[in-house]
Amino acid sequence: MANAKLVCVFMFCMVIAPMVTEAQTCNQIINSFGSCFSYITRQGFPYPSFDCCLAMRSISNCNHKAACNCLKGFIVSFRGIDFNLAESLPRLCGVNLPYKISPSASCDILSEEKMFNSLLALREE
Repeated sequence: MANAKLVCVFMFCMVIAPMVTEAQTCNQIINSFGSCFSYITRQGFPYPSFDCCLAMRSISNCNHKAACNCLKGFIVSFRGIDFNLAESLPRLCGVNLPYKISPSASCDILSEEKMFNSLLALREE
């Protein structure tokens, strides 16, 4: 079963990877996000691991539109992912993202201006 999941992750990365051209590729994002997989599928601890939160911090430094599309594509590709847990990751890890990790994320409307305004709003909270 675990081997089948790894094959699926690899195949997903091969399809989505060309979509990300900024500093981190989709492969790198998915590889780092993999440390969150046991949490978002309820197969591990009831909270994100330290490695998962490190991955979230790394993802927060990526091109937001590309990372959003990559993560959105990843979480809709697999059965068993609890979308509420995926969406809660940034908050639980203390990371501010201007998008949700969700199948309904609006990645296409992310722009540098929107990202800047979102970060300013989060800073004021």
